[in-house]
Amino acid sequence: MTPPLKKRLSTSPSPAPNAGGPSPQASAGIFLCEYWLRYRDNSVLPAIRNSVQRMKNEVLYGDFVTGHGIHPGYRGTGVSIGGSHMCLFLALASKTPARTEDGVLDKMMDHAQSICPTGMGPYGRMTETFTFEPDRECGGTYSGRHGPYYIASLICGGPELYTKNSRIMYGEGPIGGCDQGHSSETLSIMWALPAYWRTNPEAYYKNMEAFRWKLTLLRPFDGGMMQNPNRLELMTADSVIGTYIRTSIWITALCAERQNLAITGKPEFQAKTFRKVPPIIDTESRFLNTYVRNWSMVNAALGTKAPASLKSAIRELKNIPVEQGCRFKLINVVNNRALPIAKAIMEIPGVDQLTRATCAEMILGMDVRIFFEPKLNDGNPQPGEYSLNVDVQQPLGGRALGLHRDKELEGKANSAYKYDFAGTVQFSDTTTFSPMETISWTPNSKFGGQWNVYSYKKELSGPTQPGVQKMNAKIKWRVNDLEVEYDRPIAVGGFEVGCAEKALSVTNCNHLWVPGILIRDHGNWGCSFHLPDGTYISAASQGNQIEVYDKTDKKKEKTWVSPNDSCLTQGSRCLFRVSTDWHGLECRVRELKLLGSSTEEVEDYKLKASTGGRVDTAKLMDRDATTVEELDASPTEDEPLVLELTLKSPAALRAVDIKIEKGHNRLIIEAYKGGKWIPIHWGSLGASTAGVSDAQKAMYANEPEVLRMLQLPGNGFIKCMRTFDPVTTNRLRVKLFQKGGKVRLAELHVYKANAAKNMALRS
Repeated sequence: MTPPLKKRLSTSPSPAPNAGGPSPQASAGIFLCEYWLRYRDNSVLPAIRNSVQRMKNEVLYGDFVTGHGIHPGYRGTGVSIGGSHMCLFLALASKTPARTEDGVLDKMMDHAQSICPTGMGPYGRMTETFTFEPDRECGGTYSGRHGPYYIASLICGGPELYTKNSRIMYGEGPIGGCDQGHSSETLSIMWALPAYWRTNPEAYYKNMEAFRWKLTLLRPFDGGMMQNPNRLELMTADSVIGTYIRTSIWITALCAERQNLAITGKPEFQAKTFRKVPPIIDTESRFLNTYVRNWSMVNAALGTKAPASLKSAIRELKNIPVEQGCRFKLINVVNNRALPIAKAIMEIPGVDQLTRATCAEMILGMDVRIFFEPKLNDGNPQPGEYSLNVDVQQPLGGRALGLHRDKELEGKANSAYKYDFAGTVQFSDTTTFSPMETISWTPNSKFGGQWNVYSYKKELSGPTQPGVQKMNAKIKWRVNDLEVEYDRPIAVGGFEVGCAEKALSVTNCNHLWVPGILIRDHGNWGCSFHLPDGTYISAASQGNQIEVYDKTDKKKEKTWVSPNDSCLTQGSRCLFRVSTDWHGLECRVRELKLLGSSTEEVEDYKLKASTGGRVDTAKLMDRDATTVEELDASPTEDEPLVLELTLKSPAALRAVDIKIEKGHNRLIIEAYKGGKWIPIHWGSLGASTAGVSDAQKAMYANEPEVLRMLQLPGNGFIKCMRTFDPVTTNRLRVKLFQKGGKVRLAELHVYKANAAKNMALRS
């Protein structure tokens, strides 16, 4: 390894700082692990530890699958390719001093068995396979999804059944075809050929022979090798996969028989035994966990007013063994308990009708999703043109629990379904949009698709000027002898914060305020939390931002912030506004109220900058975004601007909160311990905010504080709370990597862990 690269990895431990996706991030980590296993060069351990911590922090805990970014993509559905690459990296890291001891690797491998029961992985998060028979038709096709899982299992001793099925899939599958991969052949080939070698050398040689012709054609103009001229499918990702990656994967494949890497079978790094993990299908356990989650959230939202029958039903759900066929036990519990509990909830005094109706819908497993928004053309709203879509979800979360591919099991599930379901949706404003009509459904309406949804779609004409029209949707429904009627506020064209790829239009869907303790702010994606009874909720945010109403600020009754990335401290006591979606079995958090923090701000510290003297800390601690400190950045990107903080006395520090103008900065936080500076956090600061759109202005017309926070100062500042494991020190420094120019800071706050307050919050 060259001296400049060693310096980069030891002083700025980020193996792939400009690669946000899990595949390049994990691939860089895989390289570093293989390098350490060969040379035992400890200078790369900080970078390996960085990647381990970052990927652990940003896996969506609960199902251990990720997506295009290290967070899930495609509006949260995720892609198994991200999880598989991260899993292999963690398997290799387990052979180094950077290994993790908290069971995340085993949990990811267990999940691999549940989503890849035949050996082949699905594209997204959920499998439609309900058998553990090995897939003998797949071979190495789409190996970017499941190849890394298989090799990881061979290294760390993963599930025995999954490993066996994968061996059969690769060993007995068809020859050729492993260059078939969605968006890129590179990742499929990258893991199929080593997997063939690890399984059956004869299969490896036959596939290499089949690709002899391809190797003669892959000659790009840039002097490398393996440019893909023969695209079998959509191959848009190949253009962004560097020549060095394409070249290296073929070199690795050609040298697989040498077994000089852990991934190609170096003996001392291979597992001798495999774990016996019960055969559980992901879709079954996912439905069971969704009911446990929703019923537990209703119980938490209602608090002391929750019916006793609900509490006992939750215990009954939690006692269902998570095993094959558990969906039928789930159906029995829901059929016997859901309707009586929903009736009891609708009779609770002192709770508003909207909350009671939402709770009843979550208990029954039904949903009325409303999407009312301007029509778009190339991402731009079309003046005066609107679309209205209403999806009505039957009780029991889709009735057949998504088993439409298995007619026998579908019939068995449908035979247990016994709800008479009908209803209507009317809108309070019948003149602004045209034509408006009452939407109705009966037991004879056509409920179809995988989730047995009744869908209503209509194109409407309406206002030509930008803006958000607010009205009520009067929803009436009947389930057997329970009749419910309530008004749900909706906004036509309501602004959704966050990234379009990950955000769903949940403005007009059901919402419930739920108390809990924040476990982890996953950065750009999720905010998992514990309910008061300890139930774990794996929740997703609306992309890059969550609306946060901060009730802990002593200077104002209510402030509003819009976090960009990892802005909330673990252990904070919050009210989470959740929206559940049966179609994706997801829990979305669009906004929250911060009631109490697990940290306490350091009120007095001194600060100096590497580019010149002391900094006016008063400007940075006053929480006034209009007072800004301007500092000179280093002329080179490799030399950071260093902000060194000195406290009066040592304290257990927990987090650093920065509001900074510049985007795309790299960041390292170090603590002074044992006579040297130790990295405790690293990452990037993300892009600056984009300003206030017309839709935002209309959405928050009656909330001037929201608009003020969006607009000041100059729409260019981002808030970034960085949380790390508590470290006791009186010196901390923040390194900001930016080439030239000014670094403009509006706020810098340091927080210490408060164990007493933490215990109080949890109680």
